[in-house]
Amino acid sequence: MSNEFLNPPNKVKDVSHSLLRMLEILSTQPKTIKELSQILELSPRQISRNIMRLEDRGYCVDKNMQNRYFIFGAENIRNRVFNEEEQELISKMLAIYAPFHPVYSAIKLKLKSATMDIPFAYQTKDLLKSKNYEVINYALKNRLRIKLRNYVSPFNPDMPEERLLEPLEFVEQHCQLIAYEVASRKEKVFKIDRMGKVELTNEATAGRAVKNTLIDPFGFSSTKQKIVKLRLSLLAKVLLEEDFPTAKPYLILKGEVWYFHGPYCSFLGIGRFILGLPGEVTVVYGPELKVFLTEQKKNFTF
Repeated sequence: MSNEFLNPPNKVKDVSHSLLRMLEILSTQPKTIKELSQILELSPRQISRNIMRLEDRGYCVDKNMQNRYFIFGAENIRNRVFNEEEQELISKMLAIYAPFHPVYSAIKLKLKSATMDIPFAYQTKDLLKSKNYEVINYALKNRLRIKLRNYVSPFNPDMPEERLLEPLEFVEQHCQLIAYEVASRKEKVFKIDRMGKVELTNEATAGRAVKNTLIDPFGFSSTKQKIVKLRLSLLAKVLLEEDFPTAKPYLILKGEVWYFHGPYCSFLGIGRFILGLPGEVTVVYGPELKVFLTEQKKNFTF
């Protein structure tokens, strides 16, 4: 068999090995492309490609002021360093119950005793979420604007990569942020989980107060709410409590039947819940919601 048939597997193995070595290095100490090229014996072009491969796999590859690349959050994972915000949360909340707080995952990760040489991509994202929360919290306390980069908006994928915001208030157990968007001149709600990276600016906010922004139990916001009454099976009731804890005050037991009698801001959130449980939820009251659900049924394909 000729060498041309043996080379491809070896190349794949070499690429995987160099990618792993590069991940190990960038998780330990920032390096320039030239330094990585010398250490790994690869061309600068190959190094750049490997950086793109790491980003494609979900790692947050960042660059410092000296043009040295590093894996964001890797050092904190290795050394299990708690910042002041996390230390405060440990003392106040871990003794009770705080699973939805943005920094909870980062703290839980650092409390693990097992040695971790290379962080997983989702773990660095948890730390990025924690860092974003710190920046926003600082901006709120000091009335500064922030830059929000690469926010994931599934209902509007053409949104700009960078948005200038004036943070106003955390809501929904610190999982969402109400902020004034400078470009659109509108007050909007942003989910912490969907934020790419938050950066602090030196620009002062205008000192705005939160307007009449309402958030429903399904995570959607509006200036107005509609009321709906749903009949729930036991399965639907349990899943509603687990997936949407803020819906609990609106649950009513009549006889042996559970009902959700409460507000919603958008058809999307409550509609997703109902359509995800066929036969388990009945709309007792909510004529507009019924029309929306009927239209959505037409879009089902299998």
